[in-house]
Amino acid sequence: MSIHKGQVTEYIVRKKGHSVAALARSLNIKRRLLYDWFNEENLDPVKMCRIGGLIGHDFSAQLPHEFTMEVFNKCGCCLREKFARDSHAMPDKQPGQLS
Repeated sequence: MSIHKGQVTEYIVRKKGHSVAALARSLNIKRRLLYDWFNEENLDPVKMCRIGGLIGHDFSAQLPHEFTMEVFNKCGCCLREKFARDSHAMPDKQPGQLS
């Protein structure tokens, strides 16, 4: 069974009490487009990373196999440094490898 990444993202956004309209404005996209993202089963991890950076959430906790240094570099969010630290702290774990 696969995880619906858009639904996971929407759930976390709402759970943390963020306004979808305000989040869309921060992402510089239309609210309707953000809802379309929430409907994407295979939502791009870079989009998730951008959202996570704005709401202060690290989606790699829910989907560790999706988040690599490449994703964090494309996203450009503050979580990139955390990922780099965590990767160095656990040398036997390769980025993208499940625990």
